[in-house]
Amino acid sequence: MTIQKTNLKFSGTLSPIKKVTKIVVHHPAHPTWDIYEVHNYHKAKGWSGIGYNYFITKGGVQQEGRGKYIGAHCVGKNSYTLGVSFQGDFDKQELGDMQLKAGANLIAKLLREYGLQINDVVRHKDLAATDCPGKNFRFDDLKTAILHELNPNTIKHDVPKQQVENVQPKQEDLPKVTSLGDKYSFQVKAMQDTPVYEYANLSNRKKTLREGTVFSVYGYTYASWAVGGGGFVMMKHVDPVPVTLTTGGLNKGMEEEFRAFLKKEGIAAELNLNKTGNPSASITVQGLDLVKVRQFLDQKDWYYK
Repeated sequence: MTIQKTNLKFSGTLSPIKKVTKIVVHHPAHPTWDIYEVHNYHKAKGWSGIGYNYFITKGGVQQEGRGKYIGAHCVGKNSYTLGVSFQGDFDKQELGDMQLKAGANLIAKLLREYGLQINDVVRHKDLAATDCPGKNFRFDDLKTAILHELNPNTIKHDVPKQQVENVQPKQEDLPKVTSLGDKYSFQVKAMQDTPVYEYANLSNRKKTLREGTVFSVYGYTYASWAVGGGGFVMMKHVDPVPVTLTTGGLNKGMEEEFRAFLKKEGIAAELNLNKTGNPSASITVQGLDLVKVRQFLDQKDWYYK
């Protein structure tokens, strides 16, 4: 994953951060605000701009706030910490797996860059009198996902088959699998030779899919896709295949509702309107963003193909 440059304009001159000892996890405590709205809010408070160093959208996009400049996110500790904020209000909302995975990927990169350990990842409330990042924030799941990003090769492939074929993990040790079913399944493409594992914790390697193989996924955990035939592949080994959905004509109210949904979910895809001939709208999305758009259209009972 790459960090998206947002080209935010700050007031005054920001100071480079010289030493980092902690990564501090936040939420803006607003259900829909994106990085630009948070930036404007912080400016309205008299700050130079957004106080967070990085921002993770609901759709799993990593965005740069202050980046490697001293932030304004944790009073008294800004000069030696980086603030990573997850879009949403996690006193009222739940943290989705795609957002969690993107945050884990970013934080793991920061830990490597600054020579830090997993215990150097803390919540805002661990350092100040606040509830941030909210009572529903999945902090333990985030740390587990960070550890997986730091050391993904936990399965020793040189163990003889007879030693591992009967090893079955306990159900309580397996990560939660969210099912998509046939209706919301989508395709991914293997970007390298990709192992398929029997269990959701990526243990008991079954086979390998060749680079370039396109196949369907039917569910997911924080770090893996569930594939047909019973198996799991690492998310990092595949790319979702983009799909263009075409709707019927949208009146102004429907268009506004569609755009508001895309903004709320942090889906950056462009909604294109065709008002000539047979009126229609089209949008190209992939992965879990594709699932969300399909579910939205189904809930609205709007035609699409």
